Amino acid sequence: MRMNKTMMYALACLWELAQTPAEWMLAARIAEKRGLPVAYCYKVLEALSRAGLVESARGQGFMLTKPLEQISCLELVDACNGAPAQEENAILDFVKSFNSRIDSLLGNLNIRDMMGAYDNQSQPAAIVTTTGNGMITGL
Repeated sequence: MRMNKTMMYALACLWELAQTPAEWMLAARIAEKRGLPVAYCYKVLEALSRAGLVESARGQGFMLTKPLEQISCLELVDACNGAPAQEENAILDFVKSFNSRIDSLLGNLNIRDMMGAYDNQSQPAAIVTTTGNGMITGL
């Protein structure tokens, strides 16, 4: 599994929201600060909201529901890609075992750990931004 654009944008949104955890932030503001497309940023934030990682309020924006330390990488992956369907048909045991191990690994790694130890005053240099031509940089 590789980190796709949606997950990178979600990570950037979560990071921005974590900078002011008790304040609402509009999708347009996050998009502006990160150089992300507003519509895509809003779509990602809505997915994070459906997953329960952020709260949304019409006219106010978005806010984290819990600190980054309490958000697992598995929650991020599931929010962006949807939780895997429970297959009823015969799937090979090694595929189930592989997925279970990946889920366990991601479930035990939180967003803050993944991004490294940063104090409240610093910002990771490698967080996602886009260039003027739409190319993704960072991470």
